Amino acid sequence: MRDPRETRVAVVDVETTGLFPQHHDRIVEIAIVGMNLAGEVLSSFSTLVNPQRDVGPTWKHGITGTEVLAAPTFKEIAAFVSEELRGAAAFVGHNARFDAGFVVGEFKRLGHDVRIEPLVCTMFHAGGGTLEACCEDFGVKPNGRAHEALTDALATCELLRLMLKDVPELLEHVTMESTLRLPNLGEVRVQSVSRKDAREVVQRQQTFLQRLVARSSGTVDVGSGDPGPISYGAMLDRALSDQALTADEGSMLFELAASWGMSEEKIHACHVAYLGSLVGLAFEDGTMSVDELGQIRGVAGMLGLSDAELAQALSAGRAEVPKTTGAAPRAQAIAAGSCLCFTGEGKMLRSEAETRAAALGFRVVGSVSKRVDLLVAADVFSQSGKASKARRLGVPIQSELEFWGALGAALT
Repeated sequence: MRDPRETRVAVVDVETTGLFPQHHDRIVEIAIVGMNLAGEVLSSFSTLVNPQRDVGPTWKHGITGTEVLAAPTFKEIAAFVSEELRGAAAFVGHNARFDAGFVVGEFKRLGHDVRIEPLVCTMFHAGGGTLEACCEDFGVKPNGRAHEALTDALATCELLRLMLKDVPELLEHVTMESTLRLPNLGEVRVQSVSRKDAREVVQRQQTFLQRLVARSSGTVDVGSGDPGPISYGAMLDRALSDQALTADEGSMLFELAASWGMSEEKIHACHVAYLGSLVGLAFEDGTMSVDELGQIRGVAGMLGLSDAELAQALSAGRAEVPKTTGAAPRAQAIAAGSCLCFTGEGKMLRSEAETRAAALGFRVVGSVSKRVDLLVAADVFSQSGKASKARRLGVPIQSELEFWGALGAALT
């Protein structure tokens, strides 16, 4: 039997675009934690992964299409992943078959037919249940957000450490098994992009908002002669000039407005009016790009506005385009009977979206062609096959938020 301190296992967690690696689903984040069987963490690695397709359920894993654009592909980290796994006494995961299946699937796409065994599944040895439920049962408190790969991998490490104390035969099983055998893929280059890294890259690239705020007069019209909203709008311009509104800044702005005698309702009305003014400026050239929409959405979030309020502002902004530029709006509600295609799953399951659209009189198809009038995307930054083909064919792409909002059916 091996010395527990000298026996390393690889604890792995992946976040994915879906459930089926044997079809088209891919890894969007991976974490690998090296741990010995004495319960000591030896190493850790995590990165977002560019799946080169739609990122899948952002509502669950919290990863957006924008963020993975800055991340390496699996091909670019394959040598490192193989090196981290190779020689470990076992592959450990909470539902290890799921995680291992995706890792195997990624290697298979690169032409490497690998087998990952032995597997140690903390879900199985805990008697079943989600990672969150098992952590609660064992008194483990994860340090971070659920469904972030490194947070989940470290929580799985702690579960395994406790299980090894309570189930000594598990230790015997692991230490007597053979090591993981994966290919040597040559030079190992560590490439990693954390969620924080990706968001910082996105923020550095977002210069549009700075230009927009710089052009804003800060004037917000809430239908009163009160000078407070005008002053407050100017303060919003200054606060948003760095493309961020921290919690402290938000609190101080609120306190300042309150000291001027502005009620919560009036402050909220100022936020709505301010967003509307930015949307109007953005539509001055007759269109709003995908990047610009993302930043406008970010402003709405910073101001605490709902999706319905954002959709209303976008709809009002588009409605003004013909009056100011003579150009047709880039994205607008389309007539019943038009041909639609959907990609990705955001706040609404794709099957539900397709059913609702069909009930409203739209023709819904499963693939993109020149006959499609509009592709509705859960994520307008999607790299899915449908989105890529739509861009190639010139088929308009609209976010689900805009689409349902324009129809008066804002998502909740």
